[in-house]
Amino acid sequence: VLSLRALFDARGALVPTANGRLAVVVQALRTHPAMRARVEAFVGGADAARAQRAAGERARAGLDALVARGGDAARREAEGRSRVDGGERSEDVVEVVLLAGG
Repeated sequence: VLSLRALFDARGALVPTANGRLAVVVQALRTHPAMRARVEAFVGGADAARAQRAAGERARAGLDALVARGGDAARREAEGRSRVDGGERSEDVVEVVLLAGG
């Protein structure tokens, strides 16, 4: 399992280093046809419903960024999760996780 973090800034835009890191993921998927990629987004805040929506949006944006760089969309999935802990904002993160096929 390979995990890439910090692909987006606080506004939801790809950070400058994201293109190169996403290219590594696309190349790995091309090299290993059984491998899958899952984009996971975690967003925190006091409002769980808002955090869940934002996490889903970030996960889909990460998935779109990956698909835009090539490959088979069927081997990719997106999952957004809220992180609410006592109403305190926690770290927001989008990760791309490579999963072995099988």
